[in-house]
Order: sequence, then structure tokens, then C-alpha cells
Amino acid sequence: MPEAADAVKPEGEGEAPAEAEEKTAEDDEPLPEGEEGAHQSQEITGLFLQHPETTVAITGTDIVFTAKVDSTTLSRKPTIKWLKGKWLDLGSKAGKHMQFKETFDRATKIYTWDMKIIKVVPGDAGAYRCEVTSKDKCDSSAFDISVEGEDAGEDEGSLDFSALLKKKPVVDEEKADVWEILKNAQPSEYEKIAFEYGITDLRGLLKRLKKMKTVEPKHSDAFLKRMESAYSVDKGKKIVLQVEVVDPNAQVKWLKNGQEIKSSAKYIIESVGNIRTLTINKCSLADDAAYECVIGEEKSFTEVFVKEPPVTITKLLDDYHVVVGERVEFEVEVSVEGAHVNWMFEDQELSRDTHKYRFKKDGLKHMLIIQEATLDDIGMYWCFTNGGRTKGELEVEEKELEVLQNIADLTVKAEDQAMFKCEVSDEKVTGKWLKDGVEVLPSSRIKLTHIGRIHRLTIDDVKPEDAGDYTFIPDGYALSLSAKLNFLEPPKIHLDTTGNMVSQNTIIVVAGNKLRLDVEISGEPPPTVVWAKGDTVGTSYTVEGRVRTESRKDLSCFVIEGAEREDEGNYTIIVTNPAGEDKAHLLVKIVDVPDCPENVKCTSVGEDCATMVWDPPKFDGGAPVTGYLMERKKKGSTRWTKLNFDVYEGVTYEAKRMIEGVLYEMRVYAVNGIGMSQPSLNSKPFMPIAATSEPLGLKVHDVTDTTCTLKWLAPEKIGAGGLDGYVIEYCKEGDTEWVVANTELVERQTYTVRNLPTAEKINFRVVAVNIAGRSPPTGLSQPVTIREIVGEFSVARRNRTEWFTIYEHNRRTNCTASDLIMGNEYMFRVFSENLVGKSEDFCLSKDTAIIPKIGLEYNPPPFKEKDMQSAPKFIQPLLDRSVVAGYSTAISCAVRGFPKPKIRWLRNKIPLDENPRFLMQNNQGVLTLNIRKPSQYDGGKFTCKAINSLGEDVVECTLLVRDIFNIIPQS
Repeated sequence: MPEAADAVKPEGEGEAPAEAEEKTAEDDEPLPEGEEGAHQSQEITGLFLQHPETTVAITGTDIVFTAKVDSTTLSRKPTIKWLKGKWLDLGSKAGKHMQFKETFDRATKIYTWDMKIIKVVPGDAGAYRCEVTSKDKCDSSAFDISVEGEDAGEDEGSLDFSALLKKKPVVDEEKADVWEILKNAQPSEYEKIAFEYGITDLRGLLKRLKKMKTVEPKHSDAFLKRMESAYSVDKGKKIVLQVEVVDPNAQVKWLKNGQEIKSSAKYIIESVGNIRTLTINKCSLADDAAYECVIGEEKSFTEVFVKEPPVTITKLLDDYHVVVGERVEFEVEVSVEGAHVNWMFEDQELSRDTHKYRFKKDGLKHMLIIQEATLDDIGMYWCFTNGGRTKGELEVEEKELEVLQNIADLTVKAEDQAMFKCEVSDEKVTGKWLKDGVEVLPSSRIKLTHIGRIHRLTIDDVKPEDAGDYTFIPDGYALSLSAKLNFLEPPKIHLDTTGNMVSQNTIIVVAGNKLRLDVEISGEPPPTVVWAKGDTVGTSYTVEGRVRTESRKDLSCFVIEGAEREDEGNYTIIVTNPAGEDKAHLLVKIVDVPDCPENVKCTSVGEDCATMVWDPPKFDGGAPVTGYLMERKKKGSTRWTKLNFDVYEGVTYEAKRMIEGVLYEMRVYAVNGIGMSQPSLNSKPFMPIAATSEPLGLKVHDVTDTTCTLKWLAPEKIGAGGLDGYVIEYCKEGDTEWVVANTELVERQTYTVRNLPTAEKINFRVVAVNIAGRSPPTGLSQPVTIREIVGEFSVARRNRTEWFTIYEHNRRTNCTASDLIMGNEYMFRVFSENLVGKSEDFCLSKDTAIIPKIGLEYNPPPFKEKDMQSAPKFIQPLLDRSVVAGYSTAISCAVRGFPKPKIRWLRNKIPLDENPRFLMQNNQGVLTLNIRKPSQYDGGKFTCKAINSLGEDVVECTLLVRDIFNIIPQS
């Protein structure tokens, strides 16, 4: 694009420093919206194996940049972008000048990308960036390209320095025609050209370019020479637009964007002969427009583009070396007032959103201010413009404070003055005073002063509460100065009532444990300590032995190793110093586990239970007995079984789930808050035996005026204790006192009770007795009346439906009926009779009498008693089972045989007779083996053997015990 002929260079514009001539890697344009969002959502990670390197290229040569990425840890194929500056994507520039290549090594899974620039030109110089992204990971590598001219070679011969120092004429560089470049460029290169040549209104430029491309030049009769299609001018300079017309007297109009231009100081319109000129002074961005020269209907059209000069750095950044907390101010000067600059710390761009950094502009000066420097601020700081960059290094050191005079401990008396004084190296340093960690505030007695480098704390009229640790802490430093204020005072004993003290002066110690009593002692000067037991003050303890004393600063320790009951008693501690004496009394109480219970015995037994009683221990160990724990074992065994896991508070306990007929022994433990006592002596052996069930079928067989004959059946359940006999008891109706009728046990199942009162109603009951005791009684449903035999009674017979009297006034209790008809069947009834008359009720014969006919005789075969003896035979076998561990189970079978066979149970061919976990039962030949809460180790092959004198039989089964965790499905 041609420049204006009269455009001149502004005054005062010199050459920028060498560093400022480098093109910036950043520009003032913001990132595109889509690219900025993608950048924020990805995480910067180290992906590059090989980074592109900064290169200095010679004009006209080819250069290649290579980047490598390891994809073994990536979930997706990585993508790469080659960028120039901050946002110019070079992917659209692929062609003859730039070539891109991608390769992949399947063995190492390494991607390699190459960017080749063919025949480098000066316009290729600048900052570049290579970005690799893969899903949520990304990495970026920056590099620079510097372009130098071709080496002209060394001059032969000697150098003439005087000739070199002579002023050489300045050769004006030919400026590029931006308009021609735009017209010949591809649309994808418009943004790059606009950024490189400082064109700001790219959208308006493109509109005008499109409009002008459609306008075809026409032959004009009014103009001899038209304006060029476009002109470019630097901001602040002037431009002259000139046309040559045919008619020297022709009047022309100058238009800007269709509006007529009036002559002014800004726009100077001149007419000299055939030449018409428009001069625009001090061009600004507002002058970037389309201009027309109009004669009648003829027009000469042109475009003026105003370029902003690149912003260069005229004053570079300085390095700073400060201490922590100082203010840092980086300052840089640029060539254009109000220019935009970017500040960066290391690789991070600084924004105005943070309160740590302040940005300031003052004309050409730009400043970055750090109010209070910290160690995190150490590093390199950069300032970028679109025409250069500069850097400055910041070093921050810790601020050290030297203590010239430390504060010292003080010992004062009451109402004296105490003054703490310290001196530090920096007189500007302030600080605060602390007493026992609490800040000291000034008052009428306490004064805080700071004069130069000296800090003082003065306390007037010292009181006991002023004693303590005083600390001075300088502000802003990890430093503290400490001293102690000691108050001269009489000795004092400070008892700690926490811990194992139940009251202020009582200490409880478990026997066998170590007692260590630490007592704080105060007083100035340090007092002398004496420990004594009882009222004998002269008896004191030494520093050695089982019971001893130990002394430390402000602390006296009383130690008892392995406390015993004899150590219980009152102890006294006495402290003395020249200021006085103090004394304290302590009661040491020794507690222990209780003694064992006494007199453990069995008072009664049952079928599978026994009742035990015992006496409490004589000594409870100093703590109340909370309960008891019981254990039992079979006689002759060494394995004890716990009967309860929670303490039992009473002294009478019923032990259950025992095997009938087995001898057991029991023992008891006492428990208190300290622990469990030793076991008691074993009780005498006892055997759980159940009494029999009640006798069955009690009835009256005969009654007289003084006797009553009773009959009954044996109890249904006799048990292992057998049956020794029966006891018959009676009582009058309405009484509660039962009288024993027999002096000795009755073995038979019938008995006649004699010497009964006549005409009384009497209740009877029978009790079975064995070694376990008496069974429940069985009685009659109603009382029996003991009365005299009536004087007469009559007997009648019935034939079909008629009754015939065969005897009257018969005094005997039997009779013979005669004159009966053969072949008939007769039934008899009897009435009792006295002077009043017959009884209302009668007694009917139980059986009928059949009168057989003569000649018919039945000869039954002789009775042959059946032999009931047989060898054992299982009629119901054992069945295989699978059970869950921890749940009680049972296996059963049935056997027959006479004599009654002896039963033996085995598990894996090992007898179970002595194993208390297995309960064996035999009920009328039904055999049951109960297994209490089986574990996985209780499974196996179970065998049941039945043996008697005629033989034996065996039956087996397999029991599988499964773990409950293998049954519950996993969630």
C-alpha cells in the first residue's frame, strides 16, 4: 500500500532498545470465548517428553521444531496445536511455507509432531506456543524464533575504524503496502496481517475491501489522474490526497464516508492549476475512512488506513533485593501513553482480581506494586507490550532481629517494684508483653514503655498474683524473650483432688498397683519436705525402698511399689522454709479383690438341676461385692464349665442343664469393683436325680366301718433314681393336716388304712418315694365316707326287661341264685335295707352271667408264654443332617430289644460319655442326642450302638456344620 508522499516521521521518536525490539509472546487481544473456556476446564500436567526449543534462524533457511508426548497414561489420543502469539492458530497456515507432520510409535506409544518452516522470513520471528490436550489433561511449551539476516562474510584486510565512525546516510526502509497484502491474501490470513501491521478496525477494512473488489475502474473524462485505491498512514502523522483534473476551473468536493469535508485546520483543501489536494493533519483513528473526490457525477475513490505504531519499552525493569515485609515497586516506561501492558510472575499472568498486587499508570510509566513482600514472591517478573518485553528479578530475605539484652528472672518481696528490661537491634520494632500466655495491659500499677531499642515492663507494689512467667514477643518475628517473677512467700501444699482421690484427702489404691502421689509445693525459697505415716512425725521415709519419696523442683512424690493391705493408713506431709510451715494429712485406702465364698453346698436336686447355697466372703476387699460367678464340673474331670457370664447377686443359685445320674462338683467366685476372687472350695459331689411322677389310677377297693382299702398303678415316669415305695396319707374333709397311714414304705400297689373314724368323710392320697424324694401326690376326686354295714339288702335279677327278687333280708354279702334257665344271660342288682326301708339307689353287677347248656364244653388250648427276649434292632435309622453353627440341634433314632439294651454314642469312633456338650436321652426306645450350639469342629460321623446279652446293632449318620457367614448372601 503506498504511503502518503508528505508524511514525515514524528519528532523525538528514536530507536527502541535491543530487548524491546523483540516481538512479544502475548498480545492485547483477549482469548476467544471457546478457547478460554477449554483452557479453564483442563489441568496443566507434564505431558511432553521433548519440548520445542528456542531457535535463531537465518533468513531463507528451513527450520524444524519437534514435540514428543508419551501416551501410555492417557485414555484418549492427544491433540496438538501450534500457536503464534497468544491466539493465532498456525494450523490454518499449512501450505508451502509451513508444513506439519505427525507420527506414532506403537512399540513405545510415543507421538511425535513436527512443524517445518520453509525459507524463513523476518515476519516469522516472534513467540510461539505448542499445546497438547487429552481429555482433562493439557500441557503447554513456549519457544521463540529470532530471524537474522544473511552473513555478508568477513572483510579482507585491516579494518578502518575511522571510516566506521563516520556518519552514514540513513537508508529508508521500503514499507509494506498493507492494502496490496490484504488483496492478495487468503481470508484465513486477515487476522494475522491486521495484528502484524497494527490495523484495529479489521471488520470495517474487510467491508471496504469487499466493496472495492466489486468496483471496476472506468474511463473518466473529468480526471487525468485519480487517487490510489488505498493509502496507509501512521497515527499522528499527516497525509496528502491528490488528484489531477482535466478542467483547471472545475470545482471539486471532498467526501469522508459520504459526508462533505469542510476546510479547517484539520483538513486543508487546496487547488493549484489542475491539481486538487486534501491534506489531513495529525491523523487519528477517526480518520481511518473512505474518501472521495467528486466532480459532477465523476468520483475518485480511495481508502485511508491509520496504523498505530508498536508500543516499545523505553525503560527496562530493575532487579530488587528486599527483606520480608518491605514494599516493592517495579516500574517500566513505554513509548506510547495509555498503552496496554501485561505483567507476569514466572509463567503466571498477574490479574487485578488479587489484592496482593496493585497496578498503576502514570503517563508513559507503568508500575507493579507489592505492598508487603514475602518469601513466596521470590522469582522473575515480566512486562510485555506488543512491541517488546522486559524482566526483573525479585529476591526476598528473612528479616533478622538481634537481641542485645535479654530479660532476667526476678525475686521480689511484697510491695516491692519489679522491672523487666530487654534491648533489641531495631528501634522501630514494637512488641507485646505476656504473663503466663495472657497479654499484659497497662494499669495504675503496671507500666509498659518503649524508648528506642529498649522495652520495659514495670510492676509497682508487687502482689502474690503477679508471680509467673513473663514473655516479650517482638511483632513480626518468630522470637520470644521469657523470664520468671518469683515472689518470696511461705511454703504451701497444693493437693490435686483429681485422679484416684474420692475426696479431698482420701486416695484409693488397688492392691498390687503402684501408688505415685505428686504433690505440688510452692514457697520461696524452696521448702524442705518430710513424709510420715500415722501420728509419729519423727518417722520419715527415705529415697529408696518399696515405700519411698522423690523430690523434684516444686514437686514432692510419695511412691508405694506394689501396694499391700498393711500400707493402708494416714500419712502426713510437712513442708518448711524460713517463711513458715504447712502440713497436710492424707488417708491411703488399699482395695483388693474379695476373699473367696465359703460353705458351698447343694440343698436339693432335680432331674437336670440342683440348688446351691453359699456364704458371702468374710472380707470384701474394701469394695462392696457386686455378685458371684459359678462353675461346675463332673467328678473326676478337670474341665470347669461357667454357669453365668453376668454376675449373680444372690447366694442361692439353681444350676440347670445337667445330666441325670452324673456326679457333679461346684465352686463359686466373688466379684467386686476391683476384680474376681479366688475360687471357693469345691462342694461335695451331688447327683441330679428326679423324683418319680405321681402314681396313677388311685381308687377305693373296699370300705368298712373302720378301714378303707386303696389300689393304684405305678408312676408313668420313674427315672434313674428308681422307686423305693409309697406313702399313704389321709385327712378329714375340711382339714389341711395330712396323717401318714403307713410307718414303712409300701412296695405293693394296694394298702388298707385301718383305725379310721366311722361316719367321717376322709380324703386319701398316695406319694411315690425314691432317692430324690417324694413325687407329686395323687388323690381321689371326692372324699370317702367311713360307715357301718347295713343290716339287710335284697338281690334281684333281670330276664329281658323284668326284674325278679331272688333274696330278701339277706344279711350276708354274697348269695347263690338258683333255678336259672340254661342258655339265658342274667344281670343282678342289690339294694340295701334297714328299718326305714330300701335304699333309693342300687348297685348293678359289672358282668352278666350266662347259663351254658349241658353238653357244650370249651377246651381252650394251653397258654404258652411268649418269649419277649430279642437282640437289639434299630427300627428307625439316623439321618444325615446339615446344620448352622451356633444353633443347637439334635439327631434321633429308634431301637427295640429285650433285655433293655445299653446305648453308646460315638463321634468319629470316639465315645461321647464324658462330653458335657452332648446330652443323651432314651425315652421308650427313642434315642436322642442333643448337641448344644455346635461349632464347625463338632461335625463328623456319629455312631449309635445298642448292646445287650443277645447281640448288638449299629447305625451311623454324617453331621455337617456350616458357618453362618457362608449362608448369608453378601450384599
